[in-house]
Amino acid sequence: MKKSMVSTMNQKTRNDKANGWCSSGFLPGTIVINLLELNNLLEYCKVVKEFIRKEEKEFTKKLDASCKQYRLSPRDSDSFYEAHQDEFEKWHSSFPDAVLATVIIAACARFESGLADICKELEFGDHATNIKWNFLEKKTGLEGSKIFLKKNLSIILSNHPMWKRINQYFEIRNCFAHGCGNIELIHEKRKASLRAAIKELKHLGIDEDQLFRVRISSSFVKNQIQDMISFWKSLEEAFKDNSIVGPIHWKSEGEMRKR
Repeated sequence: MKKSMVSTMNQKTRNDKANGWCSSGFLPGTIVINLLELNNLLEYCKVVKEFIRKEEKEFTKKLDASCKQYRLSPRDSDSFYEAHQDEFEKWHSSFPDAVLATVIIAACARFESGLADICKELEFGDHATNIKWNFLEKKTGLEGSKIFLKKNLSIILSNHPMWKRINQYFEIRNCFAHGCGNIELIHEKRKASLRAAIKELKHLGIDEDQLFRVRISSSFVKNQIQDMISFWKSLEEAFKDNSIVGPIHWKSEGEMRKR
């Protein structure tokens, strides 16, 4: 039998590659919606970033024009700029930081709720033969989905190359959601894993400053969402390869699945 086309995420194999969906229900639409929402977040981040950059530029131009209009001396100009420092920081730092933190939280929420929705839909379609979703509800969406898909469908989420990184994104998300980006406000047990994630992902545009705050860049957020999109596309292919999921739903060789 041929090996699955989806890396090692799908641990079952079939004789022929499925070209389309062989399923009733809303599962294909759910995956499309999750991909669409993640792409929308990418676009939102880009649009807001351009808006803030434009407003910051306009604000700086107004200050420069005022200095020229009133013919302020270099010393007075410095005092004038200093008097407007808070408003400058609003456009230069506060607003961009707030947007990036919001997008990180929103992307994780979409990813986690999407996985939970997938599992519930599979259970509704009688694909939960070994373990039910309600037995996993006390676990996080990531952990519960991982167990559900492995036990019922032999789809191993943790085998995807982005799975570890996605869990690290959630560590960082938790810091912003529960500590406003301040590591010192995070539970002591979580600090070590959070700092390890920051260190490992530093090349993507994240760091810890001298005040123990997590500093993120727009490139970091872009990488986060792109990694999540990559994961969802692989999961979609794993479902397609299983027609829709699990060997009991595969068509036999040469036989078209009847619905």
